[in-house]
Amino acid sequence: MALGRASFKPRSSSTSSSGSLLFNIPLWTLRFLQFVFAITVIALYAQDLHGAHKLHRYADSSWRILFTTLFGLFAKIYLHFNANGDAGNTRMKRAVWIDLINMLLWFSTAVFGMAVFFFNRGNRSLHTGRATV
Repeated sequence: MALGRASFKPRSSSTSSSGSLLFNIPLWTLRFLQFVFAITVIALYAQDLHGAHKLHRYADSSWRILFTTLFGLFAKIYLHFNANGDAGNTRMKRAVWIDLINMLLWFSTAVFGMAVFFFNRGNRSLHTGRATV
């Protein structure tokens, strides 16, 4: 069978647009939440880092690591620690929970992306619709 335009069967536009909305709205919502919580973590940790810088104290490299490790490290340090009204320690306890939320958001978007990838295998290509992906 020769390849030609006669054998080409494009997807209907209503199916592709509703399918893309079905996947894009949750994905962009999760990405927006990731951005918001990442900025929140930056704001929470930046206060302590700036204070250490003003006092010419050492800023540990553990501030610049992935959310999973960050949550584990700071949860071990701060969750069992009694803040006794200290604003810095209370802020760090809150930041630990924001780290956990960030970790779960990144994990969920990774799982969602893998599901979309495996769900769409065998479909036609996005731009021309001629190739099987």
